[in-house]
Amino acid sequence: MLSERLIYILLPALSLLAAYFLAAISITRKNFKEENLHLALICIWWSLLSWPFIWHNLETDINIIINVERAVHSLYVFVPAISLNFFYVVTESQEKPFLRLCFAISFILMILAQTDYYFYGFRYYQWGMIAKGDWAFDIFAFYGAVVSLYILRMFVVKLRETTNPLKRIKFKYLFISYFISVLITMSNIPAMNGYDFYPLSNLMFIPAGIMTYGVLRYKIIDISRVMEYFSFWFILSSLMVLPNIFIFLKIREIFNYISALELFILFVIWFIVNYFYYNKAQPIVNKIINKRTIELKEKAKELFKNIFSLKGIDELTTELSFKISEALMIQKCKIYTASDDELRFQKDLGTIEIDKKILQILKTNQELYFQKSAMEIHKKDSDELNSILSLLKQEESEYLIPLEIEERL
Repeated sequence: MLSERLIYILLPALSLLAAYFLAAISITRKNFKEENLHLALICIWWSLLSWPFIWHNLETDINIIINVERAVHSLYVFVPAISLNFFYVVTESQEKPFLRLCFAISFILMILAQTDYYFYGFRYYQWGMIAKGDWAFDIFAFYGAVVSLYILRMFVVKLRETTNPLKRIKFKYLFISYFISVLITMSNIPAMNGYDFYPLSNLMFIPAGIMTYGVLRYKIIDISRVMEYFSFWFILSSLMVLPNIFIFLKIREIFNYISALELFILFVIWFIVNYFYYNKAQPIVNKIINKRTIELKEKAKELFKNIFSLKGIDELTTELSFKISEALMIQKCKIYTASDDELRFQKDLGTIEIDKKILQILKTNQELYFQKSAMEIHKKDSDELNSILSLLKQEESEYLIPLEIEERL
């Protein structure tokens, strides 16, 4: 039946929609970063298997379907290599062992994917069909499992080494999403070997949804503010449209057996239910996506309340440092106040000195911040920037943020 086909198409289509949505919001960023591009790539590659499952319900010619399977898998065999490269980038790994080897293995498998050594027919079930894998596919499955175990080891090591709470959250969301995608992809194997088990790879929207939540909730990947608003309305619209489509497909046959008055009453009830559902869903989605912003605003209000009870600049900077560390979940925040000549900055635990050239860089880059790890990777032939890098190392800090009030740092 058409309605059953639409239901079987809905899950892989939703996976594609979620994956492409996350890919889109990750690359629409003014200050584009390498990890944004790699996130977009893995979103596209992880969701590739959704295309054959959609095609199974649209095409009846077996030769065309097997060609679609082979075309998709000629790209999908690069998933282990692309995923490994992504995690090298997000963990800021200087060395990338095994990456070239992985791409070489994937290239060989890409050629084998066009032969019967990879796929040689289909198995049929009540829920649909799935390709039969031969020895070349078994090699791909083993290769993917080995790379996944290596990525798991990388995750454990990085989680032990990293003390920055925000980076730990970032690693958890990205790695956990990856491992969920691996598990649900492996669920295809029973059906490929003759066991009647519905392939969970159609649920790829689950890891994509987890990553989307991490991106929007914790800003684990930089995205533009415009895309945040778009994400909010996209998610809210999906929560409205998808349940309505599902309900409509289930009850549409009764429309032929009820009167016009009954149909009118049904649509009025349907509208009222949707209205109340929207009013309940909208604040929940807003709170989930913008929870971090709401929390920061509350911290700012709390700080302003306490300012009037503070006795001097030292107490103010101490309180401000504490609140910033607490709100941004960082280990420590140091605030240095400038002397009269602005070449000496001091706080309760010490003093730092800079020269006039560094002072000029700091005063002309108010919209920027200086990040130690980024400066170490992209070193430039500038004595001033190298001095700032040395200062960050000296203070055991990751970021330096210049702030100017009344033309004074």
